This record gives sequence, C-alpha cells and structure tokens, in this order.
Amino acid sequence: MKTLVKNGVSLIAIEDNTPITHGIFIEVGNPVFLRFDNHDNSISIISDVTLPPDYKPKKFLFDGKTWTKWQDWKNPNITAAKR
Repeated sequence: MKTLVKNGVSLIAIEDNTPITHGIFIEVGNPVFLRFDNHDNSISIISDVTLPPDYKPKKFLFDGKTWTKWQDWKNPNITAAKR
C-alpha cells in the first residue's frame, strides 16, 4: 500500500499498482479518480506501508514509520447522521 500524507495526516491509502502523478496536483488513477491540490508541495507519497487494522482516511497521523490516531478526527458517518 501507499499513503498520501499532508502535514502528518494520512489522507488516503492506495494500492501499490495505482498510478499517482505528483506535481501541482496529485492525481490518483488512470483515468484519474482523485485529485488533491498540492500547490504548496506539502503532500508526500509514502510507499510500502502496512495500514492499521482500523484505518480510515484522515484518522491517523503517519511519520513514515509510526501510525498514531489523530485526536481531531471525526467519523464522517456519525457527523452526517447528526445533521
């Protein structure tokens, strides 16, 4: 697996064989199915990662070695259900 990390937060996990274009925009897939603004060059691509069992996008911080649950994460399913 690969993960895209911005400011220490794992934005998403992607299968190793999924193409990623890295530039002003990070484009995932061919055809592209995700696009992230990277004008400030703050997104890193980290390969060969093993995800935590309860991984969800933006739920974890990742420094390249250690996964830590992000205390600011809010479950979008619960948040949407409260609306």
